[in-house]
Amino acid sequence: MNPNRHKRICFFNSSKIWGGGEKWHYDTARKLSERGFEPIVFAHPKGLLYQKSLEAGIRAVPVSIHNLSFLNPVKILLLLFQLSREKADSLIAGLTCDMKAAALAARLAGVKKIIYRRGTALALKNNLINRVLYKHLTDAIIVNSREIRNILLERNASFIDEKKIHLIYNEVDLHHPPGNSHLAGLSVRSNGEVILGNIGRLVEQKGQHYLIELAHNLKKKNVPFRILIAGSGKLKESLKSYARQLEVEKEVVFMDFIDDIHTFIHEIDIFVFPSLHEGSSHTLLEVMAARKPVVAFNISSIPEIIEHNKNGLLVETGNSSELFRQVHQLIQRKDLQSTFGHFGREKVEREFNSDQGISKLIGLL
Repeated sequence: MNPNRHKRICFFNSSKIWGGGEKWHYDTARKLSERGFEPIVFAHPKGLLYQKSLEAGIRAVPVSIHNLSFLNPVKILLLLFQLSREKADSLIAGLTCDMKAAALAARLAGVKKIIYRRGTALALKNNLINRVLYKHLTDAIIVNSREIRNILLERNASFIDEKKIHLIYNEVDLHHPPGNSHLAGLSVRSNGEVILGNIGRLVEQKGQHYLIELAHNLKKKNVPFRILIAGSGKLKESLKSYARQLEVEKEVVFMDFIDDIHTFIHEIDIFVFPSLHEGSSHTLLEVMAARKPVVAFNISSIPEIIEHNKNGLLVETGNSSELFRQVHQLIQRKDLQSTFGHFGREKVEREFNSDQGISKLIGLL
């Protein structure tokens, strides 16, 4: 008999946008379902996580949480009612606002294990709410990189017990078929043009303005190229304006959100990742699994994934001229692209395959 059968796990993520955290909740819920657990996804009714969960046959509960929801007694009572009805054994929350609202309700509802998953390489604020929340209401904290673990222990040691922290890296499905369709216009290239790609929300953290500066420098060198940016966000118009200002609006293509990232990755030659802070980036792992070379800023958790001059190139954070130099070098070196792609795939197979992470999580649950 399956010992996991009928164990109910609540995944709590109220974000309307789709990112690495939302993908982790969705993928993990599906994998636990395949192993006999009963996942329930609490998600924003207008978010992609909610929609995809329903499509996958996973029970989804609509929920809307804001930063101050934990101060709303009606909201807390509603969550208490919903969590009591679900009779969950464990709850995993992915946002700090969700933890503040759901942890107390979950404890009152009799949830045995309350888990916070942190994928951001920043310290938590040292305030009274967090001291109570993570010291007394949180049973375990999942981090997806050693860097995040170190930050929490160095900056938040007063209210986070080291024994509560569990390192579970992001993972990729190595059996996923490669992209075999074509995104509009990408299959047509001229004059030996190289396609550089980036995937991410258009927000300050992702550093896409460095891609526009990269385009400006490449154009000055008469390199035939395009930079494709897949993602949506609040900075879209300002980034487009910056591209016009640097006269690269034709070379930088904003593609909005793309659901089929495997096809996108299949179409590009080099992935450029100028994020300013990251956890264990799921996007990077997908790119490396597809044997694509990567150039990234040397920040926070990225060196745990990219080994400089072995499976990619690391650049001093914020250094536009160095980013250009490294990308330009890689464009000229097809042999280096192939080498980085090979060793990138090898590292993913060795350290980030889809069996290790789920096994660790089941052990924690």
